[in-house]
Amino acid sequence: MISRLSVLILMSFLGCFNALAVDLPKPMVSPVKPAQIPSSPPSSVLNLPPPVPAPISVVDYKKFRDPFKEPAIAEILDSRSDLEKYAVTDFKVVAIITGPLRMRAMLIAPDSKTHYVAEKMKIGLRDGVIVKITTKTIVVREKVVNPLGEVEQFDTEIGLDQPAVAGTTPQ
Repeated sequence: MISRLSVLILMSFLGCFNALAVDLPKPMVSPVKPAQIPSSPPSSVLNLPPPVPAPISVVDYKKFRDPFKEPAIAEILDSRSDLEKYAVTDFKVVAIITGPLRMRAMLIAPDSKTHYVAEKMKIGLRDGVIVKITTKTIVVREKVVNPLGEVEQFDTEIGLDQPAVAGTTPQ
């Protein structure tokens, strides 16, 4: 009886392990091949026009200025007015207009354009400003760098019938 009991225990013990070790059947999954994927019919069958490719936008970055570089001198000169394109000595005073509040002057530029100027207007290549207009002259104050590297104020007088006289420095 002991032998039967031991065999029975042994069989039940082995049966538990076999039940755990039994492989479950795997579901049958067939891989989908590219040839089996249904494709859409060609546009000629559906009477549609052929697809138009989207336009490719190309950005030319050479047109943009580098924000980390100083602008070129050509860009600075282009932003100046017509009065700042020529030296002060190149302008010719044609008339001085007097009025109750302020005086104005009529200048002719080297390109034969006529300009009407007043005090505190910018003129010349060296950041000149019209300081004073009298009945016979216009005084322009410019910033000039001397040979030592110092910035000096330099006055230039343009008269009605005389060429520009430069060199008077204010005190």
